[in-house]
Amino acid sequence: MAAGADTLCHETETETASPRRHRGILSTTHQLKADRTTREDQLPISELQPGDAVLVTDGPFAQFTGPVRAIDRERHRIELVVQIFGDDTRIDVPLDTVEKVPNA
Repeated sequence: MAAGADTLCHETETETASPRRHRGILSTTHQLKADRTTREDQLPISELQPGDAVLVTDGPFAQFTGPVRAIDRERHRIELVVQIFGDDTRIDVPLDTVEKVPNA
């Protein structure tokens, strides 16, 4: 085995993540969640009802539209149905990533 490979294995075996690092990651994650749920431009949950059409504005499903199927008020998430490759697909997205589509 080459000396470089031996060193690499030794470094990998002895490296461990510190508890302090995990706390930092968790606190950052909690802060991001708090920021997302306190945005001023967030659509009030009370304005949405199952059957309302919404547009996803952010994330991997941005620009998809579909009817609301369920609203999880505790988690601030919405389940809706969108067309992906011609099939109805249920997706679950955060409330702050959707806008209500005005009636045409």
